[in-house]
Amino acid sequence: MDPSHDHPADPASVARRTLRAAGHLVLRQGFVHGMNIGGSILLARALSTAEFGIFGVLTFLLNFLVAFGDFGLGAGLVRQSHAPSRSELRTVFTTQSLLLLFLSAFVMVLARPIAVFAHLPAEDAIVLRLIALALPFASVQAIASVQLERTLSFGRLAAIESAQAFAYNAVVLTLVWKGFGPMSIAWAILARTTTGALVASLLRPWPFGLAIDRLRLRALMSFGIPFQGFMAISLLKDSITPLVVSTLFGAAAVGWIQWSQLIAAYPIFALGVFQRLYLPSFARMMSHPEALAGFVEKILRLANSIVAPLAVLTFVLIEPITRIVYGDKWIVAIPIFRLLWSANLIVPTSTPLLSLITASGRSRLAFAFALVWAVMTWGIGWLSMRAFGVIGFGWTNVVVQLTGFAVIAASRHIAPFRVFRPAALPWAYALPVGALTALWHWFRPIHTVLQLGLVLAAALALYAIAIGPRLRSDVAALQGGEAAA
Repeated sequence: MDPSHDHPADPASVARRTLRAAGHLVLRQGFVHGMNIGGSILLARALSTAEFGIFGVLTFLLNFLVAFGDFGLGAGLVRQSHAPSRSELRTVFTTQSLLLLFLSAFVMVLARPIAVFAHLPAEDAIVLRLIALALPFASVQAIASVQLERTLSFGRLAAIESAQAFAYNAVVLTLVWKGFGPMSIAWAILARTTTGALVASLLRPWPFGLAIDRLRLRALMSFGIPFQGFMAISLLKDSITPLVVSTLFGAAAVGWIQWSQLIAAYPIFALGVFQRLYLPSFARMMSHPEALAGFVEKILRLANSIVAPLAVLTFVLIEPITRIVYGDKWIVAIPIFRLLWSANLIVPTSTPLLSLITASGRSRLAFAFALVWAVMTWGIGWLSMRAFGVIGFGWTNVVVQLTGFAVIAASRHIAPFRVFRPAALPWAYALPVGALTALWHWFRPIHTVLQLGLVLAAALALYAIAIGPRLRSDVAALQGGEAAA
């Protein structure tokens, strides 16, 4: 790869390209998330709570296997200061392909014991084998994605993910409607991975080939293994839902928690369009701490500006949203949702700062945080669910989220940025809007989709009018490449 085509390190150029990339992501990823949300709504209405829980378990297993097959090598290429060479690209591709082929064969052979271990029906072993076929395609897409991330070409990345979202939702919804049950998600996953590999290869072709450069592989693994360890431990933390909850309370309880997590995280899903930007952008600005500090403050304000109004409105309108959109069968899960919702208060701040820690080369520290979260989730979660039932899972989440303040403290050693002021400002605008919305619903109860849509649109418009000048100022500063907050 020619280094001249790689991302420049000039702070002003990084800020402008980040903003342009964010624009691409908002437009195209809005389509992706809209499609995924629509698909999840239809699935929640069409499936029983137990079937919805089985879908969650299968998705978790796929993500867990893909995480182990990456070794963080792609993130190592994204973070390094020089453009990846042909040898580096081929080395990463070869290593990831071998790992994923091994995992695919492992699942094929041991599908039935894995299904039993995950508390799935034994007949779902064929579903796991079909999912295993999808694993090798992930390495094909990974190399193209690495190169696009380095150059902040998120328009093309969004196009890849849009195609994947369309393929997945079209297949899963069609097959669920035809009564295929859990087999639907296996075929949908296979459709998504093959589509991603094909579209990525067309949009960012690279000199395909097999090679192993042991010296470069060792260097990439020194960063990549702790980084991927963070991802794997995070997934292991999340495995308490499909493993422990299903053991203690059954598949229906897994469905309640999966649904609660889905609704509670909708505001953060909106933030997901920017999460791909953090690592490459911060890494390119690491040698300019003053510019980095101002950039981080703007990122924190923008992230919280997206999450705050959506989170507040979801919280105050959760009952009509549940009843009108998802159905009365999910009302029982609202208490769990209210506790899981607390993540919206800290995640928009802690997630960018965790990426900042990783971009600085401290992937071992990020891994340590993930390990603490996993131990707390399993330890406190097991005890609280044994003592209080399913609701104990929600209280465990509240306690674990408090450790986000430790992430904030650790990140302050990297650059001299402020945290409270940029993060709190959007909430100061969102809370009054939420209070007015709650009062409106109190006096004029919402009974239809049209009423719900109009109330949400009016509330978001009021919030946008209030905070708009501050956000326009931030955007103008980024366009001009200014470092000051």
